[in-house]
Amino acid sequence: MSYLVFILLIFVSCQPTVTQKTQPKVSSSAIVVTALMDLPLDHTIMSDVDPTWSATLENAPSWLGVAVVGNAIKLTGTPVQASGYYTNIKLKALHQGSPFETIFNLEIRGDILRPFQWHLRNDGESFFSRDSGVAGVDMKVIEAWQLGALGVGVRIAVSDSSAEITHPDLVANMLSGEHRNYITGTLANNFIGTPNPGTERHGTAVSGIISAVGWNNLGGTGVAPSSKIASFNFVDSTFTTEMILNQASGAFDIFNYSYGTSNISDYEDDFVYVAHLRNQVTSAKEGRGRVYIKAAGNEYDYYCLTSSLCAPQNANIPLDNNIPYIILTAASDASGIAASYSNAGSNIWITAPGGEDGDRKPATVTTDLVGCVKGSSRSGRFDSFNTFEAFSSTDNVFKIYNPNCDYSSMMNGTSSSAPNTTGVVALMLSEFPSLTWREVKHILALTAVRIHANSIATNHPYESLRLTGYTYEQGWVQNAAGHYFHNWYGFGQVNAKRAVEMARQMKNSEISRLPASWSETNSSFSQKVADPALSLAIPDGSATGVTSQVSLSLGSMKVESVQINLQVTHAQSGQVGVELTSPAGTKSILLNINNALLMSSNPDSDLDVTLLSHAFYGENATGTWTLRLIDGKADALSGTLDQWAINILGH
Repeated sequence: MSYLVFILLIFVSCQPTVTQKTQPKVSSSAIVVTALMDLPLDHTIMSDVDPTWSATLENAPSWLGVAVVGNAIKLTGTPVQASGYYTNIKLKALHQGSPFETIFNLEIRGDILRPFQWHLRNDGESFFSRDSGVAGVDMKVIEAWQLGALGVGVRIAVSDSSAEITHPDLVANMLSGEHRNYITGTLANNFIGTPNPGTERHGTAVSGIISAVGWNNLGGTGVAPSSKIASFNFVDSTFTTEMILNQASGAFDIFNYSYGTSNISDYEDDFVYVAHLRNQVTSAKEGRGRVYIKAAGNEYDYYCLTSSLCAPQNANIPLDNNIPYIILTAASDASGIAASYSNAGSNIWITAPGGEDGDRKPATVTTDLVGCVKGSSRSGRFDSFNTFEAFSSTDNVFKIYNPNCDYSSMMNGTSSSAPNTTGVVALMLSEFPSLTWREVKHILALTAVRIHANSIATNHPYESLRLTGYTYEQGWVQNAAGHYFHNWYGFGQVNAKRAVEMARQMKNSEISRLPASWSETNSSFSQKVADPALSLAIPDGSATGVTSQVSLSLGSMKVESVQINLQVTHAQSGQVGVELTSPAGTKSILLNINNALLMSSNPDSDLDVTLLSHAFYGENATGTWTLRLIDGKADALSGTLDQWAINILGH
């Protein structure tokens, strides 16, 4: 695919110093060539030449080059600055001793905040915070742009708080007439309505990460700057079943969910919603399925910061996080390790930049509510550490980069990692629209980067909740199919360049696609494990725990995801840890011992939950699967495994 370059030709003329029979076709003494920041320039300025010609430039920026390519003389190079205008650049061409000259002007278009968007390209600077990032720790988005992938033709629903759809850096990428407002709309009109963000910035920030307009000399750039967005005002609604189903429906390629619940109780998912998502990935888009991307949650260290007891949240507990049709995203920081808040769990598929607080460590630069009276960036803030955010008529950082308070440098959370992943998927789909939802997941898994590669097995972060002889978290584990998996990172950090390249390889039949047919073995969990020893006593405070096994005969089925549904009797369910080991011997920790279910005022009793793991991706499903339950605290409170069921999604 050719690079995207906009060229404006104003006059056409040539003034050779010597007249001869061979006359090239050139532009003029008043050409204006437009180059785009980060994108390679490939502009023919003179044609009807041959390889015996030579060419040089005078008065040109250092990055601008010129080359004879076939029968053309081309301007080449990649601008790295956000804007600029160069006049009277001279092209001097020479052929058989005869010179030809032409003068042209060069305009560079870009976005002034793009260099501070470390998720796109991390050069190791501070990005308005006190500490710096680590150079190279990013999603390689610019490299994907340079392959020609920009998100063209991809439609995205951002189900969130309302986005400010008239924001100058968003409006050109908004899907007019397709926004939904679950406060003012009704099912009869498909909840169509104009979003009203009020003072809530979240949906605007998420939308900007995905689809802020590129190369318009405004603010920053979205991961998929040519994608289109519809804003759904959902998180402020009453969450009726009809609303929940509606916000997961429509003619969109991707649904971005940067929301979640900080459950400290094991609520069951809405089976109607789960069935709806299954239908959407099975039947929508001629069977290719829609892509659903969701934030894993930000509660990992919440109770460590707010309580005397440090019991991290597990990503499998919040509602909807255990549904295999959703891509769950964890968050990393600008140094390439898990963000302090990012929920961990065996249901994580992928990691993307989320950033930290924007004070000590970089957060994410994106769109904010317009003006200095609302949003993150506004007058009246007193964040002396970050002058980008606080209105000031004298501070140069504010005056140069954010004079109208239209942008923020403090967006973070898995709310940021989800739209970063959504943007990359949009780049993939713009390259190969026929990808199925499973192929999107497959490409993300196979092209992910194993960040924090030296991560090893760890104990519980709170010493008094550690269990002697027991591993709380495993670190990176390579399964029998050769895939690395980590409960903090899933398959690793998303890499846009690799993902786009693999999508292109599938498109060109250079590599095999996934089999179109897929199935689930027990999606309703109606087939319970008939272990004769149930109900099984779980030893109190024992690292050995109790095990139960089931043998499955599924032919050559390959695992994509595994769900476990189980019922446990225990006075404090947060003490209970759950592990699953595959027939090939790969162990996955589905629920950590001594987790946040301990943290309610009346700790949650019993455990009635569905847990999801992707750690067995690509392994054979046939054989004996072993479930192990561990009571993580010796306190005379023991329990029993009453029943369980296993569901395998695969091909």
